[in-house]
Amino acid sequence: MEHHQDGPLQQQIYADMFGWRAMTREIAHPYFSLPADIRAKTAIAASNFGEAGAVDFFGPRYGLPNAISGHQSYWFWGPGSYTGESLLIVGDTPTRIGQLCSQADVVGHVYHPYSRTDEHFDIYWCHPLKENLQQLWPLAKHFD
Repeated sequence: MEHHQDGPLQQQIYADMFGWRAMTREIAHPYFSLPADIRAKTAIAASNFGEAGAVDFFGPRYGLPNAISGHQSYWFWGPGSYTGESLLIVGDTPTRIGQLCSQADVVGHVYHPYSRTDEHFDIYWCHPLKENLQQLWPLAKHFD
C-alpha cells in the first residue's frame, strides 16, 4: 500500500477519501449560484477519477450532474454534450487553468483537515474554454 507523508492519514486509500463529501457540497455552492440557463450548460470537470467519482457518488444529494474527467477510464465516457462554454474545474493547477480558459474565477475552495494536502484546491469557474471541449477531448486523456 502506498504511503503519503503529507497528511495525518498515512495510507492513501483512507487519505484519498476524506473530504469527498465536503468537496462535493462545496462544488454545489458555485454551481447553484449560476443563472439557470448557464448552469444547464455547465460541466463539472475533475482532474482525476477520485474527484469525479466523488461527484458522481455524492452529487445527486446536492442536485449536481455527473462529472467529466480525462483521467483514466473516465476519459472513455467523454464530455457528453458539454461544449466548454461553462465549466467548474476542480483539482487542477492555476497554470493549467490559465492555459485552458478564456476567463477563470475562483469560486470555492476545497479543504478537509484529514485529506492529503494535494486534495486542498480551489474551484474555478471557467467561462469559456479557449477551444471547444468536443475538439479538446481527445487531448484530455491522461493515465498518470
